[in-house]
Amino acid sequence: MTGQYWRLALLASLALLTGQPARAEPYPTRPIRLVVPYEFGGTIDPIGRILVETLSEQLGQNIVVENKPGANGNDGVAEVVRSPADGYTLGIASSNTLVANPWLYASMPFDVERDVTPIVLYASLPNILVVNRSLPIKDLRQFTAYARANPGKLSYGSTGIGSSMYLAAELYKSRTDTFLVHIPFNSPGLATHRLIEGEIDAMFQLVPGVLAQVRAGNLRPIGVLAGKRSSALPGVPTFAEQGLPIESAVWIMLLGPKDLPKPIVARLNRETNRALGNPVLRGKLIQLGVEPLGGTSETAAKYRALGLAKWGKVLNRRHASIDAGGADKASGAPMREGAGR
Repeated sequence: MTGQYWRLALLASLALLTGQPARAEPYPTRPIRLVVPYEFGGTIDPIGRILVETLSEQLGQNIVVENKPGANGNDGVAEVVRSPADGYTLGIASSNTLVANPWLYASMPFDVERDVTPIVLYASLPNILVVNRSLPIKDLRQFTAYARANPGKLSYGSTGIGSSMYLAAELYKSRTDTFLVHIPFNSPGLATHRLIEGEIDAMFQLVPGVLAQVRAGNLRPIGVLAGKRSSALPGVPTFAEQGLPIESAVWIMLLGPKDLPKPIVARLNRETNRALGNPVLRGKLIQLGVEPLGGTSETAAKYRALGLAKWGKVLNRRHASIDAGGADKASGAPMREGAGR
C-alpha cells in the first residue's frame, strides 16, 4: 500500500477517535417567526416591531411578526411553547401574561416556569395614575385621603380583569385599604375618552396610553408607579416620592420554548442588548413613554419569579380569577379583550 493510502487512513481513524462532529451552520440561517400574543396596533405590538427592525438587521435574517391575540396573551405564548426549540419561533409577552395569568386563570395552556425560556427583558411600560381635571385632587396624598373619606365614590377605568390598569389599581387598594369602583371598557382609548369626559374619575393607565393627553393638559397626572420618574414625563413624581413605595409596570420579555439551546439564547440576548444600546431605537422607545431594559437571561428569569410572588399575594388576597367564560369570579365583571395591556 502506498504512503498516501496510510496517511488518509490515519486521518480517518483520528476523526473517528475524536468524535468531532461536523461544524454546525451559525444561527440563524433562515427567517425567524416572532409571535406577538396581542392585537395588531395595540400598545405592545408597535413596541415589539421597533425591536424587530434593528434585530433583523443585526442577525442578517428577516423576522416575520405574527399577531396571535387571545386569552390575555395565553394563546400566543402557547403557540411558542408548542414550537420546536430551534430558535426559529420566538415570542414576546408582557408581565400580565407571564406572572398575573397563572393566578387569574384556573387552567393555563402552559406552565410559565417549566415551558418558557426567558431570553431577555426588552422594555418596561410603567403605570401612571391620572385623574379627571375637575377633581379637587392634586397629588397622591390628596387622592388617598379622598378615597378613604369617600369609600366607593371614586371610580377607575381599565380594559378589564387582568389588565395592567386593573392590577395597578388592585395593588394600590391593597396597600392603602381603600375602595374604588371598577369600570371595565372594551379598549384603553375608550376608557381614556370617558375619563376626559368625566364619566369616570381615574385610571392607572400605562404611560404610553395617556402621554399625549397629559402633555395636552387634558388629564392631571398624580404619580408614576415606578422606581424612577418616567423619561417621557420627568415632571411627574413617583408614588415612592409621595410616601407610597409601590411599583406597577408592564415589562416585555423576549422568550422561546423550553429547552432552547443555550448558544441560541446567548446570541439572541447579546443582539437584543446591542439593539437596546442603539440610540435611534432607544429614542423611539422613550418617545413613546417606554423605558428600555436589557440584561441577562438570568435577570429575565428573576423578574418572572419575583412577579409571580408579588401578584400572587395581591390577587389571592382579592380572590380574583377568570373562569372559562371570561368573567371575573370575584365580581362577575367581564374580562375585556385586550386586557394584556
